[in-house]
Amino acid sequence: MILELLPRDFAKSSSTYAYIDPGPGWLLVDAASPNKAEEVVSLIRKAVGSLPVVSPLTAQAPAFAMTGWLANQSSPERFVVDDECSFVDPKTGAVVRCKGKDLGSEEVRNHLETGMQVTQLALTWQERFGFSLDTGLAIRRLKYLEGVTEAAADIETDDADFSIMAAELAGLLDDL
Repeated sequence: MILELLPRDFAKSSSTYAYIDPGPGWLLVDAASPNKAEEVVSLIRKAVGSLPVVSPLTAQAPAFAMTGWLANQSSPERFVVDDECSFVDPKTGAVVRCKGKDLGSEEVRNHLETGMQVTQLALTWQERFGFSLDTGLAIRRLKYLEGVTEAAADIETDDADFSIMAAELAGLLDDL
């Protein structure tokens, strides 16, 4: 009995959530790393036969766009730059992280003037979501803000959280 049950003792169970929005063609994977997201995509491909997935195309490189938002103290419509970012010096690879800092301060401006590029930027979208966006367009630390949680409380179904999240994320992704 011990020999039969021993291999099961160390089994580790985990879940990774994914959401397919067929309208605009989004596949969203709730994963902490690109490798875990790719594992989910591979499992979906295996289940359905094929799944052509490509990263979103942008008019500008994300690092260039985010650096411009910070340098010009202006973010795109519906977005607000929060108090957190990371910079990298493309020449030396030096990294600077700012958290809880006024991103309009002279110290931050000095980093931009020396040629450092923004690699991660905390944003708020329409006072609905707070998140951090990186140069690979990964959305990290996504959190609902008060307006979204109030809407979820008003709906009395088991799928309310998911339905609201899907609708809100569709808007966020369109704006991004």
